[in-house]
Amino acid sequence: MNMSEKKSSASFQHKIVKNVSWLVLFRLISQTASWFATIYIARILIPEDYGLMGMATLITGYAEIFAEMGLGSAIIQRKEVTQKELSTLFGFTLILGIVLALLCVPVAHLTAYIMKEPRLVPLTSTVAFIFLFSSIRIVPFNLLRKRISFKLLGIVEIISTLISVVIMVIMARAGFGVWTLVWGRIIKAGIHTLLTFFSCNWWPRIHFSIQELKDYLSFGTVVMFGSSVFYVYSNIAVFFAGRAWPAAMVGLYDFGKELANIPASKVLPLVREVSYPVFARLKDDNLPEFVRFFVRVTKIMAFIFFPVYIAGALLARELTLVMLEKKWENVTGIFTYFCIFQIMVVLTKINGDCLRAQGKPKYELYFYGILTIILGVGYWFSAPGGLVPFLTVRFVISLLAFAIWQVFSMKKIGISWSVFYNSLKTPLYATVFMAAIVLTSKKLLYMATTNMIIVLVVSCLAAGIVYLLSCYYLEKDFYSIVIDYFKKSKKKKSEKEPEPEMAGNV
Repeated sequence: MNMSEKKSSASFQHKIVKNVSWLVLFRLISQTASWFATIYIARILIPEDYGLMGMATLITGYAEIFAEMGLGSAIIQRKEVTQKELSTLFGFTLILGIVLALLCVPVAHLTAYIMKEPRLVPLTSTVAFIFLFSSIRIVPFNLLRKRISFKLLGIVEIISTLISVVIMVIMARAGFGVWTLVWGRIIKAGIHTLLTFFSCNWWPRIHFSIQELKDYLSFGTVVMFGSSVFYVYSNIAVFFAGRAWPAAMVGLYDFGKELANIPASKVLPLVREVSYPVFARLKDDNLPEFVRFFVRVTKIMAFIFFPVYIAGALLARELTLVMLEKKWENVTGIFTYFCIFQIMVVLTKINGDCLRAQGKPKYELYFYGILTIILGVGYWFSAPGGLVPFLTVRFVISLLAFAIWQVFSMKKIGISWSVFYNSLKTPLYATVFMAAIVLTSKKLLYMATTNMIIVLVVSCLAAGIVYLLSCYYLEKDFYSIVIDYFKKSKKKKSEKEPEPEMAGNV
């Protein structure tokens, strides 16, 4: 690598660090507000409201993925995009969004019939607004991602989140029930779309070309099918549960899953927003750096999610009873289960993004397609038996499937097991130490007090301190590397950072 290439690589890395720092800050603020609002609203609403919301968006959620058609990933994966191509994509997604919005009315009746719940008809019909906003946002949103403009994305996220959560809290207190959840999603989507357009500073022209559309769809449709299959995999449990269980029980299941998914849903999209464009940049020019970046991202996710989910599982009873009211007490076991389950998901999710950036999206499609079929059969037989056999079937099948997927995807990416294990070793051992401290502190604290708030706060503080100290003891270079990296980025603050080149000055 010559001096100019090194300088370009350093400038690119500095731009990533700078933009990611802003995105992390804004995402932290917005997701903290969203998390507190979720807990507060859950104390007002009842489990049945969440069950109705989960069933109402079951089919429309799939259609929302279909509306994107994988074109966002295609825009980022392309080395160059033109104004004419983007205008073609905008026109296509807009028309598709309008068609899907109109189809929401018959789909609402179909959903109500399948779930045997007539209250779903107005709820599902109203979700049509989301399709319109989502279709308009696809091109400008992914242009910002392609430009590594994560600071602007962070600003858009925080404004749309704060406005929507305030409105949701007001609606919940006013007694809107499940409509609080429906309109909260619609309002956030609308504000997010409007702000994304103005932040991107890109406007479509009157242009449409079938050939240009075909070129993008050839890649995007494979990504779309992969995403849609993953959506079916993620929601097929609600489908079978909704047919076999009452709405209140479905609500407990869905909310327990949502609670456990909060860390992943807040952090994982941030990691993927950053990692996928970088993988797409490195796939052709720098394979060793591509592999190193994959290992680095995996290590960061393990560093974040191992302690969060293990501590969440060990403190599940205290967390649910302190944060929520007595009506949610039965969600504790479900929350514990999904805390353990999410570790498998977050560790393997980045593999699909990595393969997609390499132009191999079909592998993720095949994996989740086969897994969904197997799980569907398992759910069909286990759902009538209740919650315990249902969750047991899901865990056993998923554990075997994710182990196979990890072996296969690592081979395709070019990662050895020794390298992968070394990337997980420090957070894994530190989490084991932390778990021992949590269990010990809980036992000692309950001998001294029955106040769950004290037990929860002291146990969390002890867990955090022990985990961070353990990581430092096991790998002293980890923190110093991060600090030195950010110090170097500050020294380059005055350097001019070139924007990624796109044909037609897009």
